[in-house]
Amino acid sequence: AAAAADAAGSAPPLAALDSFDTNFKLNIGQLTYNKTRIQGVDVDMRLIGGVLTVNSATVSNLAGASLGLSATGANFTDKAAFKANLSMASNDVSGLARLARIELPVPGARLGRADLTARLDGNVEDLKIDAKSNLAGGVVTLAGGLSRVLTMPAFDLTLDARHASLAGLSRTLDLGIAPADGADGKVSLGGTVRGDADAVDVNLLLSAAGADLQAGGRVTRLSAEPTLALTVNAGHKDLVGFLKGLGVRYDPALTNLGGFGLSASLNGTPADVRVPDLKAFAGPAVLEGALAWRGDGPRPFVEANLNANEIIVDLFLPPDRPAAAAGGAPTGQGAAAAAGNRRWSEQPIDLAALGMLDADIDLAARGLVFRQYPFVEPRLKLALKDGRLDIRQLTGRLFQGTVDLTARLDSRPGPALALDVRLDGADIREAMRTALGLDQITGTLAFDGSFRTAGTSQWDLVNALNGQASVNAVNGVVRGIDMRRLSDRLGRLNEVTDYLDLIAGSLSGGETAYATMTGTWRIENGVASTEDTRADLDAAQATLNGRAMLPAWQMDMLAQLRLTEHPDAPPVGLRLFGPLDQPQRDPKTEALETYLTQRLGQEVLRKAIGKDVPPALQQLLGGGSRRQQPSDQSRQQQQQQQPASPEQLLDGLFRGLLKQ
Repeated sequence: AAAAADAAGSAPPLAALDSFDTNFKLNIGQLTYNKTRIQGVDVDMRLIGGVLTVNSATVSNLAGASLGLSATGANFTDKAAFKANLSMASNDVSGLARLARIELPVPGARLGRADLTARLDGNVEDLKIDAKSNLAGGVVTLAGGLSRVLTMPAFDLTLDARHASLAGLSRTLDLGIAPADGADGKVSLGGTVRGDADAVDVNLLLSAAGADLQAGGRVTRLSAEPTLALTVNAGHKDLVGFLKGLGVRYDPALTNLGGFGLSASLNGTPADVRVPDLKAFAGPAVLEGALAWRGDGPRPFVEANLNANEIIVDLFLPPDRPAAAAGGAPTGQGAAAAAGNRRWSEQPIDLAALGMLDADIDLAARGLVFRQYPFVEPRLKLALKDGRLDIRQLTGRLFQGTVDLTARLDSRPGPALALDVRLDGADIREAMRTALGLDQITGTLAFDGSFRTAGTSQWDLVNALNGQASVNAVNGVVRGIDMRRLSDRLGRLNEVTDYLDLIAGSLSGGETAYATMTGTWRIENGVASTEDTRADLDAAQATLNGRAMLPAWQMDMLAQLRLTEHPDAPPVGLRLFGPLDQPQRDPKTEALETYLTQRLGQEVLRKAIGKDVPPALQQLLGGGSRRQQPSDQSRQQQQQQQPASPEQLLDGLFRGLLKQ
């Protein structure tokens, strides 16, 4: 083999070691090489009959580290074969990192003591490695082989890195992870790495906070910009527990939310990753689709086109908790303000997360439930850029109607919200029960609203709310009033007490159908008011005006109900006041009660007299204003009539009594 190498004109680089024997010992107290001080160099080796034995080669101080080597070698003319044991120890690897021109992520002293032992066995074509290192409180082992060391190096290695505490590793490396009490755990990274400078096949498993992340595939073009072709899988049986292990406090409404998982293919470069087949779930929510990630801008950019099952967002949100009882029960306006404060948080809203990345997302789902609002087959298109979230489109079905919503949430300089929504063909009963917990109105609703606000908390936002809305409802009923009953009974007079009870009963029970209900609302600084709400009811026309004070969660409304079949009758009023979701009712019936009393008095006299009630008595009973007064000529004709009949005598009797 040596002759062949000589014939080829290229002798093996270590062939000269087969041509002589020697015993060699070296001891140097200190030397400087390339501006680096080396202390305590001690070498004891021999070369006899083509066999090299290094009994020991040590350096007591090289850039703050101590080094040791023992080895044997032979067959230098053909394929040099050797075995070696290496060791290194350092209390601060900063010096070694500078010598090797490696930039450490944190100061070397923080990594603590580093120890390395390694065993090498083989030759330049096939070299086995078995190494172990202790660093930053963790243990790393590396085993496998190297080949073509002197020409085109290739490797086939198995990695195993472990640390007993994710919290401890985070403190060392400034990862910003602080697991909750009792949630800290081990972290590990293991797997295989095979390839050369052109392509590397990887199969790695990262375990942290109880979750597993597995990545496998190929990375090419290592010498230029690496190109990825990887498959990634991740999961944990308990999403809440996983987040606690990462130091994220998360208490969703659904206490047993379940786990999470994902699988995806990653293609592209580290600065431009494409994921064509993402599949993921978190609790009961399931997503699939495609996304892309770019990291070459001022902030990461994510583009996604996703499909989902029914996502009940409420399950992932913190549960609504009742407000803590205060030290005294306020009354009146103070009670209203206190109720509003309890409903609206004054904690600052943190929208810093909106500035962490830019995004362009298109999501279609079978359903989406947010704050109990059930969107059916929603289509969501949103864009996030420079800390501003634009919901360009949210369409679908809501309360059995169609919804079209756009919104903008700006985090800079402070939270600001703009919302435009159109709802058509919706079920009013479902809408009212969801929004206010009320069940008094049914029908089909068309709603068109535009709203704007800004503030640093919920309380600020609701106090600064401005906008306008229009409402159009058809073909429903209003529960709690019965105008048809009242109208029909007014045509059949009986006793005053019956009708006073009738009025009260008609405004506190039953229901009234309506054909149309329209109105506009104006919102200024959190107060919504209307002056033109009208309703075409069965047997009545209704108007509504008043205010809803959203910050205090109070209302003060007055409905006027006029009986269409009794145009002379005064309207009935109904004041609604108090909490928006539990208003009190105050009927305003005095005018109608007076009217009924007058009508019933006239009817009783008419039956007693047997003819129309005289005009003067009508005037005293309150009904004369609607009858034409007799002329002077008619009075003269009445005076020239024959002597009074019994009815006329009764008429005179009533006149006399009323004059007393």
